[in-house]
Amino acid sequence: MELDHELDRNELLVPATRYYIGRMTIAAVTHARALAAQWQEIPQNVRNSLRADLGDAFRYDDELRTNTKHADGCYYLGTDIEREAWEDVRKAWLYTPTRENPRSLEND
Repeated sequence: MELDHELDRNELLVPATRYYIGRMTIAAVTHARALAAQWQEIPQNVRNSLRADLGDAFRYDDELRTNTKHADGCYYLGTDIEREAWEDVRKAWLYTPTRENPRSLEND
């Protein structure tokens, strides 16, 4: 199989993140932590997609945690351990300055 263009690693961030959301493995935690650490290096269009996906995931996870109690502690973003790693990504996007105002937070 031949690709008609070279794959940029950034092209894989959105589908990889969608795959890891809700997974309860060290790989999901590692992926989320890597996203958080590299957030400012990720192109804006990719960050926008990631923020949209994760924003939806956080809303759904919050709703589940508020309205239901799972005996196994598993929710939309995974267990508390995985959610904590995704929170690191959210912190990274909230505290990334915008081009227009270097001291402001990115808009949601």
